[in-house]
Amino acid sequence: MMEAQMGGMMGKSLADAKSEEKLRTEKRRSKRVSGINCRIYELLDGQRKVAEICMATAGDAGISAGDYAALMAMMDFMRHMARGMPMMGESSDPLMATDLKGVPMEMKGSEDEDDFTLTSLLRGKLDAGLFEVDKTFRKQDAVKQMMGEMMEE
Repeated sequence: MMEAQMGGMMGKSLADAKSEEKLRTEKRRSKRVSGINCRIYELLDGQRKVAEICMATAGDAGISAGDYAALMAMMDFMRHMARGMPMMGESSDPLMATDLKGVPMEMKGSEDEDDFTLTSLLRGKLDAGLFEVDKTFRKQDAVKQMMGEMMEE
């Protein structure tokens, strides 16, 4: 019920969002971005080129199997969210409208001008303190709060 309501609020039903076609990808040449080999793909909506993205393999990027699996799980989750809850009138990230696997090194030509180039890749361990929750934050029941706001309207 909640999914159906949320999909409706975003302008499309969840079923409509899931049935939308993904962008078609075509392999092009290879190149190096920030010293890392990657393969260029054109992202096409029908015959119209939407963007161009260069994806590296985990091996070329020097990423461990565990880190690569975490990256792919995060990207799959983001794609699921983007497809399930499209925002009205907003263009979506072309990378989220594909099933390309790899390390995104560069994207050019996106409609919303969110082009990027990866300039450096750190492979060391991160300080656990980066992931600690600020002590001033309070735990809230987000679903309860959202349902309350919906009932007030």
